[in-house]
Amino acid sequence: MVFRWRIQLGFGAEQPARLVSVAVAGTEKMSGMGVNGGALVLQGLLPAPDGMAAVELYDGRRVFAPEGTDPEAVRVHVAERETGR
Repeated sequence: MVFRWRIQLGFGAEQPARLVSVAVAGTEKMSGMGVNGGALVLQGLLPAPDGMAAVELYDGRRVFAPEGTDPEAVRVHVAERETGR
């Protein structure tokens, strides 16, 4: 697929390829979220592993934690780890 795109976009041609911006429908609230916003589109595709539960973070991202874990404690832990970087 990548090689076909390279040909279609004119990679190596005398004139450079023209690229356009794209947006996924229904993701207006994710603008400005960068890479993490794209992950929201895929969240329904990855089921929770056995023994784990999905916890939705404040910004809409999901993480997996052991079943029975307090979701609020997971959210606080992730927020603390991300602000500590």
